[in-house]
Amino acid sequence: MIHVSIPPFQHSGPHQAMRVSDDEKPAVPIMQRFLRHKAPFTAFLAYCALVRAARASLGRHRPNSGVLVARIRPDWHPTMTGAAAIGFGNREQKRWTSNRDEFQTIVLETFVTRDVVDEKQFTKAVAEADFTLVIASTDEFLPRAVTLSADWIVDVSAPTDDHFRAACKLFMDRLPTDEEVILLGSTDPADLEVTMRRGRRLTHCLERLIDDRRRSAAAPISNKTTTKLSDLFGFGPAAAWGRQLAADLVQWKAGTLRWEDVDRGLLLSGLPGTGKTTYARALANECKAHLEIASLARWQAKGHLGDLLKAMRNSFANARRNSPSILFIDEIDAIGDRDAFAGHNAQYCTEVVNALLECLDGLDDREGVVVLGACNNARRLDLALRRSGRLDQHIRIDLPDPEARCRILAHHLNEQVDWSLLKPIIDVTEGWSGADLERLGRLARRKARSQGAQLSPELVLECVPLSPDLTEDERYRIAVHEAGHAIIGVHLSGRRIMEVSVRNRLTALPGQTSLGVTRFVDDPSHVILARDLLNAIATTLAGGAAEEVVFGERSAGAGGSLDSDLAKATELAWDFHARYGFGKSMAYYRDTVGRRPTMQSPNPIESDVEQTIREQHEAAKIHLQFHRSILDKLVHELVTKGKLNAEEVDYVFVRHQRRDGVTIGPGVPEVQEG
Repeated sequence: MIHVSIPPFQHSGPHQAMRVSDDEKPAVPIMQRFLRHKAPFTAFLAYCALVRAARASLGRHRPNSGVLVARIRPDWHPTMTGAAAIGFGNREQKRWTSNRDEFQTIVLETFVTRDVVDEKQFTKAVAEADFTLVIASTDEFLPRAVTLSADWIVDVSAPTDDHFRAACKLFMDRLPTDEEVILLGSTDPADLEVTMRRGRRLTHCLERLIDDRRRSAAAPISNKTTTKLSDLFGFGPAAAWGRQLAADLVQWKAGTLRWEDVDRGLLLSGLPGTGKTTYARALANECKAHLEIASLARWQAKGHLGDLLKAMRNSFANARRNSPSILFIDEIDAIGDRDAFAGHNAQYCTEVVNALLECLDGLDDREGVVVLGACNNARRLDLALRRSGRLDQHIRIDLPDPEARCRILAHHLNEQVDWSLLKPIIDVTEGWSGADLERLGRLARRKARSQGAQLSPELVLECVPLSPDLTEDERYRIAVHEAGHAIIGVHLSGRRIMEVSVRNRLTALPGQTSLGVTRFVDDPSHVILARDLLNAIATTLAGGAAEEVVFGERSAGAGGSLDSDLAKATELAWDFHARYGFGKSMAYYRDTVGRRPTMQSPNPIESDVEQTIREQHEAAKIHLQFHRSILDKLVHELVTKGKLNAEEVDYVFVRHQRRDGVTIGPGVPEVQEG
């Protein structure tokens, strides 16, 4: 994490002549500053990405005071230290080591002259600075002092194609072609930093990168693990699909089942760390099949477009030669959606999608090859890839439930623990992925070895990184937030509650920021009406609305990331106006890859999206004000018990419905004056 305290400044575009005030020195164009400091290629790219993300929240001019937290991908995070120091005019570098294990913060200071050693001093340092920029990896746990002081929390995307062109113009001898930009964008930042050095020719640098990829791609790939689907937990429908596939392949090999009757494609989606790659290896073992691993990055490693397409076809050909086989295409959403392609790279990307469609159609005979695609976001995938005969089945892997977490942890601890005593560990690992639990098991085994002790629940619990307990006021606010979601979800959307919970503390786990959870029963509707979307928006915004009803203001907990309440409400409002034509316009506005146009550029319906969000936020407030007695009782129960199941929530609703003499049903009640 980087903490930069800096004076306010104004700047123009990310790769135009941007000017920064450096104490009392005259303004220096930012590009010249990077050259003067002999900054690496990646530092300039990181700075461009940071400025782009900051503008999305702050506009073109930064305010005179405030705290901005910018979260950047782990692979780009290390280069941000130098980028922030050079781009924002800082000169000193100091290190803050938190009292938590495995947590360090790099502090770059202009006005703050003392070392920051704990959260209290960090808060004091922020108070003394004009404007504070905190840069953190998306894999880091943000301390409470940072989250509470933050006025804005933004996610910094990787540099864009234009950023790479600007960096090449600044550092290299020529501008890159469209294909070369794609190659640079798919290269690890650490490799870019050591390869793209000033004074080298761009062609020479690219040849080195391509040669390195060819050597890496030539390394043998094997499925060394013996894990089968029966050894995995928390995969639900995906495990059942895999077992059926294994049975079908046995019959196919015996000649009693035609290949046309075998499922030949599956799209697997889920959050990072949920075990998609582990599933692929286990599926191959379960089916006693060859595992062929591929990805767009591996194919691009072979060179330019022609080489990429040849590598793609070779993956399918190799899978056919070793049939029966599982062809695992990792991060398949990187292939993209042809409807969303635009600009100079559109033709290149379209040819890649078309080639993959051709391979999936099996014009060269795909018998014996089952294609498994894995991604984080299935919505980014071209719809043609998911039609019948291709990746026609889609299964999402969710985070493991308590029982699955228990069994996963038992597996990684070699089942050497009395699991009847495991409940304290399972309670504090809510929201953990399978990869997180695997790491916990590894840490516990290491600690047991170093201490010469036996594995025990107490020893495992000591390895769970815990943050300080939440205060009573914090738990009360979180309970208000979650109760708001529950009431509006039931009253307006007619959804069924699964559970509502409030945490006592967070585990200091990368990416875990949820302090409370409201779960509804998944009951998708086959017919979507305009009021359904509006009620869904109101439900999503109800947490912040409840805070305003009780406290008069809402916290930053409703926003700050791409999976926050505000982000989800914006996406729903965009669908309302742009996809379904429920607003003023009946026109259809297509998505862009990975980002809604409303977040990227001016759009005719942008003001309509904003108005819908505000209207549904206000509708949720009116409803909660009318049912304030239910809100207060539900909050009290949440604070007291920590977790409420469906029956307990229903009891609160029914009891107060009878006491107040009101009927709870869909729609916002009409509030009578007086």
